[in-house]
Amino acid sequence: MKSLKHLDSQENHDQRRLDSKLTAYLASAGFVGAAIASTDANAAVVSSGPLNVQFGPANGGPGHIDLDMDIDSDGELEFQLRHRDNSIGEDYLELDKSPDENTRYPDNNVDGDNENTAYIVDTLGDYPQSLAKGVLGGTSFSPPAGLQYEDWQDTTNYQGGGTTRLANRLIDYDSGVDAANWNPPPSSPGFFTGQEGVPQYVGFQIDFDDAGPFHYGWIGVVITDDATASGELIGYAYDDVPLTPVLMGFHIPEPATMGLVALGGVTIASSWLGRKIWRK
Repeated sequence: MKSLKHLDSQENHDQRRLDSKLTAYLASAGFVGAAIASTDANAAVVSSGPLNVQFGPANGGPGHIDLDMDIDSDGELEFQLRHRDNSIGEDYLELDKSPDENTRYPDNNVDGDNENTAYIVDTLGDYPQSLAKGVLGGTSFSPPAGLQYEDWQDTTNYQGGGTTRLANRLIDYDSGVDAANWNPPPSSPGFFTGQEGVPQYVGFQIDFDDAGPFHYGWIGVVITDDATASGELIGYAYDDVPLTPVLMGFHIPEPATMGLVALGGVTIASSWLGRKIWRK
């Protein structure tokens, strides 16, 4: 059993790493001066994703669309967000990590496939878990208690048991023509229905080009209509330093948007600094 002294030391270590990460985010956007930035706060959460790309008929957008995600902007796909409607008008939304369970997206750069692509899921059905903005993902901080990283999607050998499971579904209303696979993600807090208009995030990990340790990141969506699985892809990002935890929904903006972000950051910085002083 770990001693209380050890646990306290680990907690302080984790807090220092989190403080370092938050300081890096705030300092990068001009929220706080460089003087308070930690010397090891050198990670950058890079946002390369599109903003506010609509999907689903409730938004007037297409009901049959693939939204490609090239997380590190190297010309190779890592994920696809796919909205589908079937022949009798039922809609669903899924997150693919490859064209099928056993094939990776093409290695366009001939530098190795993107391996071990996985996202944070629940432990009952391995469906992508809805995380709130600010939740930590990656390494020792996360996934949050009771969750795990997993890479199942549309497979006929779920968990090696020979059964079919559409485990990559965020929203599934596909029962009319897909009864054999009908085991939809729960409609409850922590999943993607029942939270219309609220930003939700999927945490992911990836070994880029099978070349080293994991990078961690997030994919953000807002569901605007549960019944038709309609919504918006609000962006995605990853930390360019391997094995570095990320905060869902946070990234370092492009220089052109830095000023706009800074305008809204004064309150955030003040609140954060206040908590730092209070803790001391």
